[in-house]
Amino acid sequence: MTRLWLAALCCGLALSACSTATQFGPVGSEASPEGRQVWLVPGSAGFTIRAIVYRPTGAGPFPMAILSHGSSEDAGYRSQMSDPDYPALAKWLVSRGMLVVIPQRPGHGQSGGPYLETAGTCEQPDFKAAGLAGAAVLASVIEFMRGQPFVSRGPVLLVGHSAGGWASLALASTKPDTVRAVVVFAAGRGGRSNDQPNTNCAPDRLIETAGEFGAGARAPVLWIYSENDSYFSPELGRRIAAAYSRGGSPSTFLVAPAVSPDGHFFVHDKQALTVLSAPLSRLLKATGESRQ
Repeated sequence: MTRLWLAALCCGLALSACSTATQFGPVGSEASPEGRQVWLVPGSAGFTIRAIVYRPTGAGPFPMAILSHGSSEDAGYRSQMSDPDYPALAKWLVSRGMLVVIPQRPGHGQSGGPYLETAGTCEQPDFKAAGLAGAAVLASVIEFMRGQPFVSRGPVLLVGHSAGGWASLALASTKPDTVRAVVVFAAGRGGRSNDQPNTNCAPDRLIETAGEFGAGARAPVLWIYSENDSYFSPELGRRIAAAYSRGGSPSTFLVAPAVSPDGHFFVHDKQALTVLSAPLSRLLKATGESRQ
C-alpha cells in the first residue's frame, strides 16, 4: 500500500516520470457535449502529459490533428500555464470530421516534469535541438493516439503556434510519412530577445535551421504571421518559410491583420478562422482524409 500511495503521490504532484503508475486515457468517463475531454498520454522520455481531446460523434476512425502550443524559456511562466486550448479552431476541425489532440508538453503547467526543449542562451542558441525535442513529444502523442480504435493511422495534420509551430516543422522533417500537412502561426524560437519587441536571438541561425528541417520535409506548409507580431515579424517569417521550402515542401504564406495587443497571439483572435478557413479547407481537400 505504501509503495502504491507513493507512486500515486508522485504522479499527482508532477505528472512526470511515473508512467508505470499512470492510467493513460481519458480523465473521467464523460466528454463534454462538444466532445471535449482531458486525457493523460505518454510523452517522450517516459513522461506523462495532459492533453485536451476533441472527438467527433461516431465510431471513426477519424483523421487526427495535433495542435501545439507556444512556450517560453521562463520557468515561472511555464509553470503557471493552464491547459492549452484552441476551442474555435478545434471545433472547426471536428466539424470536418477530424479528431483534435492538444498536448501540454513536459515542463509546462499540469504536465510538469523537466523542460525538454530549451534553446539555450540567446548568444549561442541551439534551435535544432529545441525543435527536435518538441517533435519527439508530438511523435509520442501521435503513436499513442493511433492505438485508439477510433483514430485513423493515416498521416496527421500538424497545427502549431510559435515554439509549437517550430516543433511541428521539426516533426515534418524527421517523420515525413507521418505528416499530412502543417499549419504554423508565428513559428520560430528566440523571439523578443531580453523581452524587447522586434528583437530576435540569432535570426540567421534560426533561418539556417529552418533550411535543415526543410531538407527532410515533404508535407505542404501553410505559414501565418501577423502584421504586428513583436516576436517574429512577417519579414522574418518569410525568410524562415523560404529557407524551409527550398527542400521542396509546398508553401503558402499569409500575412494576417494586426490584432491587439500583439499579433504573435493571432491564433487566439476571433479573426483567425476568418483568415484560415478558406486556405485550410483547400489544404485539407488537397491532402485528403477530411470528410467535408
